[in-house]
Amino acid sequence: MVTFGADQAVDALQPLDTVERICSLLSLLCGEQICLTEPTPAREAVIGILRHAHDIGADKLSMNYEEFNELLLIFNQYRVERPFFEFFFAQEDPRKEEASKKQSILFSELPAGVTRFRGFALLCYGNFRFGYRELSKISDPAIFMNKLEPWNVDSSEEQKKIRNRKEALLQLAGTRDEISKDQTPWLGYLTGDRLENDHALFRAIAAKAYDLRESEAVSEIGDVRLVEKINKLWPAIKDEQVDRFNNHISRLEGIVTRKREEAVQARERGIRNTLKYLTWDYLDVYIATSMRHEWEFEETFTFVKEVFEERLSKRNNLPLRWFDPTQSYDPNLIDKGLLEGLMLKRAKCCIYMAQECDTLGKDSELAATLAQGKPVIAYVRRIDKEDLQDEIEQMKRRPFRYFRQRLTYLLSDTFFEKPDNRSNICTALAQLEMPLSEDKFREIVENFLKLLYDFESERSFELISDEEAEYRKAHEAKFRRLEKFMAAVESVAANNRAKTLQARHPLSMQVNLQTGVANGVFVTRDYADCARVIEGVLTRSLRFAIREEVDEIGQSLGTSLRESHTNSKFRIVTANECLTNSFWNFYLES
Repeated sequence: MVTFGADQAVDALQPLDTVERICSLLSLLCGEQICLTEPTPAREAVIGILRHAHDIGADKLSMNYEEFNELLLIFNQYRVERPFFEFFFAQEDPRKEEASKKQSILFSELPAGVTRFRGFALLCYGNFRFGYRELSKISDPAIFMNKLEPWNVDSSEEQKKIRNRKEALLQLAGTRDEISKDQTPWLGYLTGDRLENDHALFRAIAAKAYDLRESEAVSEIGDVRLVEKINKLWPAIKDEQVDRFNNHISRLEGIVTRKREEAVQARERGIRNTLKYLTWDYLDVYIATSMRHEWEFEETFTFVKEVFEERLSKRNNLPLRWFDPTQSYDPNLIDKGLLEGLMLKRAKCCIYMAQECDTLGKDSELAATLAQGKPVIAYVRRIDKEDLQDEIEQMKRRPFRYFRQRLTYLLSDTFFEKPDNRSNICTALAQLEMPLSEDKFREIVENFLKLLYDFESERSFELISDEEAEYRKAHEAKFRRLEKFMAAVESVAANNRAKTLQARHPLSMQVNLQTGVANGVFVTRDYADCARVIEGVLTRSLRFAIREEVDEIGQSLGTSLRESHTNSKFRIVTANECLTNSFWNFYLES
């Protein structure tokens, strides 16, 4: 079961040694303002209780269910039913036999009970007053506990259920159908298009090298799309291109044939994997990721291996099932969309691979998951000082397309115009022994882009030639600087992305369409954190803190529920009383 630690509002009221503090504590419980300022019999009664607690000690004064209700009546509040008292204050399962349950609590335990109620109200209702009014009136223990599901289930029992599952009849991980890291990009429609473009260009160049006419070049090709591509490319092919590759026709033909065979085999495995996903009787996690570029496929592959197989399965003995779209293929785009929609609906939670930027596909999957009331766990990799060298090694394997697109995007996003970004990049570059002045950013970015566009103007193939490797070698010193620069840039951009998802992203807090509860995103920065939160979500063993949110001038924004380890906002109740009143009057109207 989830647990709750610090509660800013409740903790500030301890010790309970004044009438005003007890009024404030019960106000937090009931969701409405309670005052006993006038010298009334009720106030005198409370003063008497406080005096008695002081005399014998708050940790010795006990209070049972009946006495708790008497306390509420003194403050002019409705009584609560027994399941409410037993679950939140006695911390017992109200469905248990009466003789085995704790019958009373200590006066000093009142604040903990209020915190426990507020935590569950945030999780299940998104409104303290509404939660209190509904839960306090339920006399049937089973109905009461059902209202708090799934957050009140026994964590150890959930772990047992997962560990005792039977293996899938059609398994994927570790089988011959699992697509290797370097082959997963062939499942991307854009990567496939690039290969076919290279194939068409090669066929056209080879035909011209053999002095064939255009009609002869396509006469024996049965693929209509390939013929159309060759016909389109034919007039633009220059003699210089033909001369450049004239001595490499046989080698390029071998590369094209091998890569096309790899693509076919990867897609065949992807189709078989799609069948496996469709037959599984349960699904724990959906992985939302971009699938436009090969580095995104490879990053997802590594993430799955590290989080699910290495940490959750091997170390934690939690044999989960997850849907990885980079292991699934369907030649029909409509069917692929329906498949992913089904997987998203069936999964208990969603992993959002933040990567470099937002995309319509994964962002809609994030929003759809939150709208269903399910948890979303965002993964934004952390690139610390000790990780920069590893990042540089990754940059050495990135295609020029990555550098060109990334720099162009960051320029359009005014990333380099922000003083904090420039300062942090310079700090990272200094650690890489590449000092850079902040006033040189535009110049160095323009120089890097010129280096890349100069190559692009002469490039022929994207995937099948050594053009990039030869150009990189010819400008080795410049590319070493570019690789260091981009490693530093990505370290800063990743931190910015995490902050945005935690605090400012418009999709980071969405309303559960069924209940109206504001549902937030867990933001994790490394594999261990991500595995920990996934396990906590699936076994309901997360720990939360309740925090009062304020703006820059100290104005109250509301009350949030934050996951203790990542400090991510998972739920929030607004402080705007007009919005609250209007929202809960209209939202749940039938």
